[in-house]
Amino acid sequence: MMTACPIPRPTRPRPIDPRGRGHSAWRERSRGRDPAIEVASTAGDGDPDGEASSGPVRVGGILTTGMIVFWIAQLTPIGCARAQTDGDAGIDSIFREKLPRWMAEHHVPAVGIGIIEGGKLKESRVIGELREGVPAPPDTIFQAASLTKPIAAMVTLKLVDAGKWDLDEPLSRYWVDPDIADDPKHRRLTTRMVLSHQTGFPNWRYWNRPTTKLGFDFAPGSRYQYSGEGFVYLRRAMERKFGEDWKEIAGPMLLDPLRMKDTSWYLDETEEEPRFAVRHDEQGNPVPQEVIGERRGSIVAFHTSPAGALVTTVEDYSKFAVDVVSGAGLSEITWCEMVSPQVAMHEAEGLTLSYGLGWVLVKGLSNGEYALVHGGKSPGVRTFVVLLPKTKRGLVILTNGDDGDEVCKRIIGESLDVGGELLQRLEDYL
Repeated sequence: MMTACPIPRPTRPRPIDPRGRGHSAWRERSRGRDPAIEVASTAGDGDPDGEASSGPVRVGGILTTGMIVFWIAQLTPIGCARAQTDGDAGIDSIFREKLPRWMAEHHVPAVGIGIIEGGKLKESRVIGELREGVPAPPDTIFQAASLTKPIAAMVTLKLVDAGKWDLDEPLSRYWVDPDIADDPKHRRLTTRMVLSHQTGFPNWRYWNRPTTKLGFDFAPGSRYQYSGEGFVYLRRAMERKFGEDWKEIAGPMLLDPLRMKDTSWYLDETEEEPRFAVRHDEQGNPVPQEVIGERRGSIVAFHTSPAGALVTTVEDYSKFAVDVVSGAGLSEITWCEMVSPQVAMHEAEGLTLSYGLGWVLVKGLSNGEYALVHGGKSPGVRTFVVLLPKTKRGLVILTNGDDGDEVCKRIIGESLDVGGELLQRLEDYL
């Protein structure tokens, strides 16, 4: 463990009350304002229950830009009592003018955006459609894809801070996958390697391999390679040690105190949820269920996977983002471990992109800041989060389209002063 931190942990203005409502089933949640975070203003479209009577018109199954613009123009910010600043005008321009054009261009039916400034959620909006003809409500349920991993990492780091888990203890003390039981390299695996993608595992054992068994592509701890399998492995170890399911471990550590009442580890249950943003391909057509089923069936324990099974709303995920830029309640030492480079990924413009614990690290930005970044990708889903802890700013972007990463890039480039620089540094990652 590190004894001094070159990057101070942000201070949280006030602690989240652990005696709050707790993490109730998202189907039975209260729809009132949540005092766990301060929301300067929110805006959305349609009825909260997804039963709005009108929405944008489609031409040949695709939303037209003009109709989306007209629809968004009807939105009125709620609870916004302050005067509009130049920054507000810029964000408003993105929502009302540019975003509809980008969505139509890339056939992305729905986009949710959370904008964090000064450690508070400034804006939380969802625009577009869940599926053809059904407007997306403000509390739309999106699949988070790999944005699940930063949450899983933070649950783990909170356990480390509580003295219940060790970053460098061999995971073999609690779990050994039968596929690698005869390979002595499994004894090297640690939580630090999982959170920084140094396990030596492929992303998934079923992909790009001659066998469906788990195996090592290289010695653990020797280099970077992105792997969802590592997070599933960590889950197995934790469940063995604590004698609880992953969701029972993660709830009290993070989802409950942050009151993420619309967030669930169960992907399957949301398929029939009326607020679920249906996945769409690059042409704007719903992704066939057999494609989704094939992927899900190929992933071990995907049902509650800490690698990619999370479903959430933009407001809920923004609560998590607000907590992170405010220090996440972590000790100085654990925060420092999280934001310190654990392994190099590649170099861009002479600057090394590295992985910390649970996050891609972009250090040395021109404004003196550093960024914590993560993306998510699944059939018909693209998601992204960018956090700037030094100034407590951030962006959360959730989409239900295969080409949603292009929309994410444009939002980042237009809404952050270091957006263009970030995109350049992250070119190979995005």
